[in-house]
Amino acid sequence: MIDPTETAVMLIVFNRPEHTRQVFERIREARPKRLYVSADGPRPDRPDDVASIAATRKVALDVDWPCEVKTLLREQNLGCKTAIKTGLDWFFAQEEDGIILEDDCVPDPTFFRFAAEMLEKYRGDDRIATIAGTNYLLGSQQFEDSYYFTKYLFVWGWASWRRVWQDYDFEIKRWPKFRDEGRLHQVFPHPRSLRYWTWIFDRTYDETLNAYDYQFFFSQLINHRMSIVPARNLISNIGWGSGSTNTAHKNPEMGMETFPMPFPLRHPEFMAPDERADTYTEHLMFAKPFHRKVRNRLRRIVARWGGQ
Repeated sequence: MIDPTETAVMLIVFNRPEHTRQVFERIREARPKRLYVSADGPRPDRPDDVASIAATRKVALDVDWPCEVKTLLREQNLGCKTAIKTGLDWFFAQEEDGIILEDDCVPDPTFFRFAAEMLEKYRGDDRIATIAGTNYLLGSQQFEDSYYFTKYLFVWGWASWRRVWQDYDFEIKRWPKFRDEGRLHQVFPHPRSLRYWTWIFDRTYDETLNAYDYQFFFSQLINHRMSIVPARNLISNIGWGSGSTNTAHKNPEMGMETFPMPFPLRHPEFMAPDERADTYTEHLMFAKPFHRKVRNRLRRIVARWGGQ
């Protein structure tokens, strides 16, 4: 039987001590034997960062169980995408595999065992890129197995291997050729999805977007890999609001309920992306149909007026 405490955990934090406390409590319950803490430094135009960052780091380093702790605590601010990317470089330089949690991704306790078992089972299988903790289906689809495969990549609580991260290209240098040869159409044949992902990767290539995960997804696509998604959600993202870098408003996928993973795991018979699940996820998270965009816009207007 796999011992989940042998799987290293990386915690990425910044300036939100209360969010970090909720995630850290779950890590404390899991009692990993190796914990990595990566933290960006204060922004030069935000003097209030100094105190909040210090408080956050104190929470993240309050280890009271037998554990080897390694830290990457920056004095200067690198910005979200560079800080996370270089932190992951640091982590995978020392670990063959592991679990990654950001300061707003609260895992169900069973996520640690699920990730550890998946890391072991698919260790040498280059068809698999990551193990996700988040299931965005909102209960719309039921599975007989413990997980399914997806062409997407989700980073609200995930696990992976050095063998995958070493293919990561921060600058996605091969994107123009991939785009111009029409290869994205093979992955996203629907015109709306094709337009959306072309726009995303164009903005990632020209560094308009402040994100590290689209580059990671691009690496998954060009290497023809899949990710694993639990049959029910194992991560609750609590990071919406004014202090969030990328999620200022609460959308349906924010704060989702989590459910324990039953063991022993039931493995799918076939290794192929679940097209029905991927279509639902695409419409919820990415290339949203027009009616969903309007509904989300109205929710934000109502929330803004309600706060006045």
